[in-house]
Amino acid sequence: MDKKIKIGIIGCGAIGSSLAKIIKKDFQDKAVIAKIFDLDEKKSFTLARVLGYNNIVAGSRRELIKKVDLVIEATHMKYAYEITKDALNFSKDILVMSVGGIVARYRNLVKLAKRKKGKIYIPSGAICGIDGLKALAQDRIKSVRLTTTKPANSFKGVDFVKQRFGSLDKIKKDKVLFSGPAQKAIKYFPQNINVAAILSLAGI
Repeated sequence: MDKKIKIGIIGCGAIGSSLAKIIKKDFQDKAVIAKIFDLDEKKSFTLARVLGYNNIVAGSRRELIKKVDLVIEATHMKYAYEITKDALNFSKDILVMSVGGIVARYRNLVKLAKRKKGKIYIPSGAICGIDGLKALAQDRIKSVRLTTTKPANSFKGVDFVKQRFGSLDKIKKDKVLFSGPAQKAIKYFPQNINVAAILSLAGI
């Protein structure tokens, strides 16, 4: 029988918890959740109870990384780069959910992955046709444009929008909130940017 992949999840919020439940429900013949970790220890123990697993809460992210085959990062973009770097330094594979956090230094991570023989997995998320985009990027693509339309309320709490437009309640018709490169979009809209980040990495 093939050896099960030992998975560690860093970040036990909504995304990390959902992935953990899916892995247990649909992939238990191929993988096992060996360790979980969150800066908020309560979240870690809550998820462990929900899963019905004992002794899976790690005391630190490095402890988790050392004891698994595949790391899943499900935290926040401000932590994604360091977590990815740590995993690769231990020659572990990593699935990055907070893609915006690694875009600026992605080339450094790729070099590290090659040197340490680790792999970086980036989910396509809401985008189809990523393979085609990557193929075209080898020769023909000079730019990629993403147009995103969302309800104004989805930008509540975004400092960039608040500073430029004030109250979102005043916006009653379609309005361009931002137009610019993906790097700036990642800075201004950290919670709304994974699609742009993935397109940036795959396209140019």
